[in-house]
Amino acid sequence: MLGSGGFSEVSGSSDGFEITPTKDGITDPLLILSDDEQKNKDIWKTLPFIQTFNKVEADAGAQVLARHPWTRCGNSSCPLIFRLRIGRGSVTAFAFEGLWRWGFQEKEDASYVYGRLITNMLDEVLKSLKKEPLKLTLSSRNIILGRKLTATLSADMGILKTEKPVLEVVGHETGKTIIKMKNSGTKNGFYSAEYTPHETGVYSFTAKINGVSSETEPAFAGVSPDEFRSISMNREFLSGIAKRAGGEFATENNYEKLVRALTDREEFVRTRKSKSLLDFPLIIILITALLTVEWLLRRRGGLT
Repeated sequence: MLGSGGFSEVSGSSDGFEITPTKDGITDPLLILSDDEQKNKDIWKTLPFIQTFNKVEADAGAQVLARHPWTRCGNSSCPLIFRLRIGRGSVTAFAFEGLWRWGFQEKEDASYVYGRLITNMLDEVLKSLKKEPLKLTLSSRNIILGRKLTATLSADMGILKTEKPVLEVVGHETGKTIIKMKNSGTKNGFYSAEYTPHETGVYSFTAKINGVSSETEPAFAGVSPDEFRSISMNREFLSGIAKRAGGEFATENNYEKLVRALTDREEFVRTRKSKSLLDFPLIIILITALLTVEWLLRRRGGLT
């Protein structure tokens, strides 16, 4: 995959640098982090800086999707993300380190792009190069409950005819849901639909039209992983938990509040009270009736 230069050295920058998509790369499915073209460009300019990368020279047949903004490798800027088609498959290289930082941004609406990029990678690995009449793409394979997932469909004009495609969503708890897909308005044959999960679990998405179905795409819906991204104390969240549980929320600055809550608790005394069977006349009547019926049956059968 690499040219004669190969991996010449590992280079870095204390100031860091931004990954710069090429003209072809910014519209490549692998680098699409937002379905809005302008927002996608803006996202790539605001991602956390990278500081370490491998200086390489890609083969002439490689498709370079992103480059270093100023460092040169040979006759052009160093390639940082590039792809090479080999027979019926392809190899994609990320020639830099620190990608994990993109997933640990403090704000959730900023860190989701890491999941979108991983989804794009999986799609590239799992998708066949064979041309399919319906190609369904999900904005993410990990959905946060209550957040929207966007499903985008690319359809051959020959099978559209007069019908519009629908998106079939199947969840283990929610069953089957059918959503009409809308024309994206950008290109002919491109449709999209949104789905918001409210139950955790695995969902499957399939686009259908005129008896033709796309490949089924899975996605997992779960709770927000905010606690893994920010180690700072979330006072509002902790206070809410304490309030709902009937407790108190206190920090090291007002620990007296916690001590006071513990010492001012009401005393609970456990007592044991015994009752006689005579306190339950209905039970005595029921037992007497059963014994009487049993004696009459035995008498009639000659057993007494």
